[in-house]
Amino acid sequence: MSDVKLFTAIYIPETPFVNGGLKPKSTKKNNFDLLESEKIADTLYHFIYKKDEIQIHSYYYIGDLEDALERYLFVENNDLYDDFVSQFWGGGQRYWESGMDTYLDIYSPETVLEQLNQAYKNHFYEEDEPTLCAIYLDNRCGIVMPILLPIEQL
Repeated sequence: MSDVKLFTAIYIPETPFVNGGLKPKSTKKNNFDLLESEKIADTLYHFIYKKDEIQIHSYYYIGDLEDALERYLFVENNDLYDDFVSQFWGGGQRYWESGMDTYLDIYSPETVLEQLNQAYKNHFYEEDEPTLCAIYLDNRCGIVMPILLPIEQL
């Protein structure tokens, strides 16, 4: 069984994580009920919440166990998304989407960890790393050869 959904990552370094659960700032305002909580790994937890008979899945991802600021919540992008993420910031303050959106299969926890590790790794890059561009050249023999060059050399 497979159920692939789009998840948007939000950066939540200041949200307390206590006894295997998130403690958002305004939980009573939105009335989300926690249906299920599962520890997948030391760096990943899966939560299923419900409001008005609609479920929303989220994954609490710890990018670096040694760095308390590397905390993200990957939230299923459904009809409850805005209400759900608003509970992590009070006073109408907008959350910080981190640009690590990814599709995840909620019935395959072993691949979720791999995918989130890859999304996290891809989110960071070194400024001195060359950005590659593919150029395809015809060598007049009917063979097209790809050549990867750093953009700086173009």
